Amino acid sequence: MKRRPILFLLVCLVVCAAQPGLVSVRAENNSTLADRFALDQNIKMTLGLQTGYIKGDSTYRINFPGGASELKFPLDSSLYGIYVEVNSKASNTDRLDNFRFTLRMLSTMGSNSGKMKDSDWIEDDVGYINWWYDYDDDGLTNGSAAPPFVLWNNPGKDIYSESDTKLDANITDFNYIYNFSRAKNVAFGTMIGYRYQKFVYDIRNLQQVGYGPYGPGYFDQTCSESGQVLKYRVEYSFLYLGLSTDILLGDRLRLNLKAGFSDMVNAADVDDHVLRYKISRGDASGSAWLVNLSVDWQLSERLSVQVSGENVDIDTTGAQEQYFYAGSDAGSGYTGIRDKITSSSFIGSLGIQYRF
Repeated sequence: MKRRPILFLLVCLVVCAAQPGLVSVRAENNSTLADRFALDQNIKMTLGLQTGYIKGDSTYRINFPGGASELKFPLDSSLYGIYVEVNSKASNTDRLDNFRFTLRMLSTMGSNSGKMKDSDWIEDDVGYINWWYDYDDDGLTNGSAAPPFVLWNNPGKDIYSESDTKLDANITDFNYIYNFSRAKNVAFGTMIGYRYQKFVYDIRNLQQVGYGPYGPGYFDQTCSESGQVLKYRVEYSFLYLGLSTDILLGDRLRLNLKAGFSDMVNAADVDDHVLRYKISRGDASGSAWLVNLSVDWQLSERLSVQVSGENVDIDTTGAQEQYFYAGSDAGSGYTGIRDKITSSSFIGSLGIQYRF
């Protein structure tokens, strides 16, 4: 279901480009590649290849009676993809667009992406320890029944771990810009777009440390595990509205600044804690901000280079449910856990483009 908007937008792009009067395919034997796929009059299509790098994180934090847990998944990988643009100008000599469709698809396959960081805060440390071990065997949460346990609560973070990550990322962004105001070298426009982000993680090689009563000599949670410890997938999708500005700098440079906002973000994630046989599913909604700055340098009539930087911030809240699929707790679970799914990322990219 989540892929249908992407397919719909791709179909719209093809249909718009293929309307009678927009595209002319010349059949002369001596025609060039550019001629054979030339767009009529003032409609132009640009195709490009891009490479880039994403930096940031995707994080979820749950709050429950007695504490909180936060898992921060890194975004620290190279990206590769395609760029498609269809634009219309008032005349062949006009360098500013009337409107512009843009599609960008970026992905990375199984690349290392830094350390996943897992933090736990437990409010009632004494009660939690006695929930696991009641040394008096009296059902009481006194926390001091058997040395070396003592009656105290750790005021800060209680358990922290880091693990290696591999990331599969897929990012698709489609937008339409209509320039409602154009001067000699500047154009201002409105923008509507759709964005889809999917991050899939393979988490391995856990290194964990406990603090206070969870440290060595007490209810020790310090440990390490080799191999796979967790699998995680998160998807973000949303429509957005925004503004765009084109600025011409000399004869060869075009600067474009876009800013968008959405309050229709959907976020869904699945966390498989392999070591605990536990699945956690979250569903949240919220808002997002996007800012993109790009510079196009015209190398020739048809060939250009694009450099761009883009920042995306997503903030959603919702609920998580958990259930155990194996082990002694198989079949049990929890619902209605407060969940906050967020992401902050920056993508820098470089692309080479050819205009037909």
